[in-house]
This record gives sequence, C-alpha cells and structure tokens, in this order.
Amino acid sequence: MTTAIAKREPRTLASREPFQAIRDDFEGMWRQLVGERMPGWLSTPMMPALDVKETPNAVEVRVDLPGFAADDINVQLANNVLTVSGTREEEEKQENEAFHRIERRCGSFSRSVALPVRVAEEKVDAKFRNGVLTVSLHKCDNGKCRKIKVQE
Repeated sequence: MTTAIAKREPRTLASREPFQAIRDDFEGMWRQLVGERMPGWLSTPMMPALDVKETPNAVEVRVDLPGFAADDINVQLANNVLTVSGTREEEEKQENEAFHRIERRCGSFSRSVALPVRVAEEKVDAKFRNGVLTVSLHKCDNGKCRKIKVQE
C-alpha cells in the first residue's frame, strides 16, 4: 500500500488565522484515514432537533426535518411517549460528478420524547410544512382520559 503525500505551499500566519493550518492538516489526514464519509461506527447518528411546548390545552412538538418528504416520516404515540422516526435515502451519484464535501446525512433516525403531561391518544394532529413537523397533542381532561378498571 502506497500513501502519496501532497506537497503544500509555504504558509504565512499573516494571511491566515493561526489555527487554520492545523485544521487543514488534520482534515487532510482524516480524509486519508477514513475517506470523505466516516464509516458507520465513527459517524454520529442523524438526530433532528426538536422542541416541546406546553399550552393550556395541548402539548406541541416541533421537529426539524429538512430534506424529508411527509411519506418518509413516521409518528407514533404509546404510553405518553411520542416517537418520530424516518428515513432519508442517499442521492444517486453520477459518474461525471465530483463531490468536494459531503455533510448532509442520509439514513434512518428515531427520536422519542416523554410528554410532560397526559395526552389524549385519539386527539393527535401532525402537520409537515417547510421541513418542520408539528405534532399537536391535546391534553386529557380528568373526565376524558381513558380510565382502566382494575380487576380483582
């Protein structure tokens, strides 16, 4: 196995920030070690950001999912835990394309969040607009929550 080391132009600190040269060297070594994309065991999982907001009548969960389609998203509610999952497929690469950087993630994700109050499982609305999933969950009123009778 042969490793080619590219010769670089001399650097001057006056024209660059002080740590940029170190950053460039590290990124070059990293690309030689693992390539442009990190293998699965080194990469961080896709973890979309989410917000949970409580209003007087509901709980609203907003999840940032840019680049997803509504059909790629799954929303489940069980035992007062909301789970949002989905899959984004990798784009097909053409032979005449040369990528210089690949940072957008593809693959699957799953986020679960325990809700801060009891919600009515039959009153859940999910809307997906402009890359943001908004799930509205209506709070249970004492009389409207499903009561489970304990049997002797």
